[in-house]
Amino acid sequence: LVASAALVLGYRTGRDVASVLAPLVDHDPLSALDVGLAPEVHAFVAALGQKDPVTREHVVRTAELALLASLEAGMSARTARDVALGAMLHDIGKLVVPSEIIGKPSALTDAEYAVIRTHPEQGERLLEAAPSLAGAARFVRWHHERHDGGGYPDGLAHPALPLEVALVSAAAAWDAMTTTRQYRTGMDRARATEVLRDGAGRQWHPQAVEYVLRAAERQAQQRHGREVFATARPVSPSTAAPSPANGAPTEVEVDLECVGDHDLVATESP
Repeated sequence: LVASAALVLGYRTGRDVASVLAPLVDHDPLSALDVGLAPEVHAFVAALGQKDPVTREHVVRTAELALLASLEAGMSARTARDVALGAMLHDIGKLVVPSEIIGKPSALTDAEYAVIRTHPEQGERLLEAAPSLAGAARFVRWHHERHDGGGYPDGLAHPALPLEVALVSAAAAWDAMTTTRQYRTGMDRARATEVLRDGAGRQWHPQAVEYVLRAAERQAQQRHGREVFATARPVSPSTAAPSPANGAPTEVEVDLECVGDHDLVATESP
C-alpha cells in the first residue's frame, strides 16, 4: 500500500512513476512496479520473456500505461495497482500457445487465430495455481472483450465489463498499434489516437479510451522532458565521445521495442 501511495503522490505532483519508485533508466516499467509484487508475478513474466521477449516487453509497457490511465480516472492507489498487475499478467495465457504461432512474422491462418484466441482462458487456468493472484483473473480472461459485446471469450458488453478491465484493453491496443513489429512499422501517435477514438463505444469503453490517451500524452511529455535533460547535461572532456573525422554531427540511436501481438491484427476492422 505504501508503494501504491507513492505512485499516486508522484503522479499528482507531476513526477513520473519511475522517479517515485525506481529509475527507468533501463526502460523497464517492471522495475517501477516491482515493489511488493508476488514471486509468482516475477515467475510468470520471466517465463513469458523466455518464450517470447516481444510479448514480455508488451505486457510491461501496457502495465505502465494502464497504471497511469487508472490514475487519470481518479482510481484509488490500491485499485491502480490492481489494474497494473492485471495488465502485467494479461497475456500470460500465451505461455501455452505454440511459439510458431506467437512468433509468426505474417498473418495467421483461421486455425492459428482460433488457437491464439484461447489465451485468455488459458491464462485464467494458469492463475488457478497461484491463489494470491486471483484478483488478476478478470483482467486475464476479459482483456479481449469489447464494449459492444463482440469480443471473446464471454461476449461481455457494457456495463458488465468493468472500467478497470477496459483500461487494460485500451492500453494494450495502444501499445500494439504504436510499437514496431518485425513485419510492420508502428503507427504514429496521431493515427493510433484516431483508431482508438473511432472504436470508442464499439470496441473500447469511451472513457477508457480518453484516460489511456491522456496517460499516453503524459508519458510522452515526461519522456520528452528526460530527453531534453539528457541532451542539456554537460559532458566532461574525459567522457566525451570523439568527434567524427569529417566533422559531421553524431546521432543518438533510439532502440525501438517491438511487440508481436497477432490477436490485435483486427484492431481497425469495423
